[in-house]
Amino acid sequence: MSKYSSRFKATIVSEYLAGQSSSELNRHYHVPQRQIQKWVQMFRMNGPQALQRRRRKRSFTLDFKLAVINYYQTHEESLAKVGTKFNLLPSQIDLGIRDFQSDGIEANLIRRVGHRRCIENNIIKNTGVIYLRKMKSIVSKKNSQRKIKNYMRLS
Repeated sequence: MSKYSSRFKATIVSEYLAGQSSSELNRHYHVPQRQIQKWVQMFRMNGPQALQRRRRKRSFTLDFKLAVINYYQTHEESLAKVGTKFNLLPSQIDLGIRDFQSDGIEANLIRRVGHRRCIENNIIKNTGVIYLRKMKSIVSKKNSQRKIKNYMRLS
């Protein structure tokens, strides 16, 4: 259960947008100022549904994961801002980036649950060689494009 209800969050955000400062709302509702600012930022980026509690666990497609990683690498924004833009936690993005850098595209093909040996067997069973080659070529193209852009910036 979440600590604050969606209705409570919406009330605080609406009062903030009406002109009250986060310090006034902090004194009145005993909610940390940084939390109020996060709710306002989430509301501004994703609308009122960003304040709603999620009822079920979300799963993300490989294309979405790659898009988030690509956006983070090509834009000069913090993990927090990218997380707000895509309605994700910064730690989720950081974990995805670290997995991608260490294990490549295979890290994002299936959800890792269980022992490492079982996970490796599932990757082999659940993915075709052709699909893996295709994804690796897409990633290598994106990496080479990023390297060219970085080179052009430095020149």
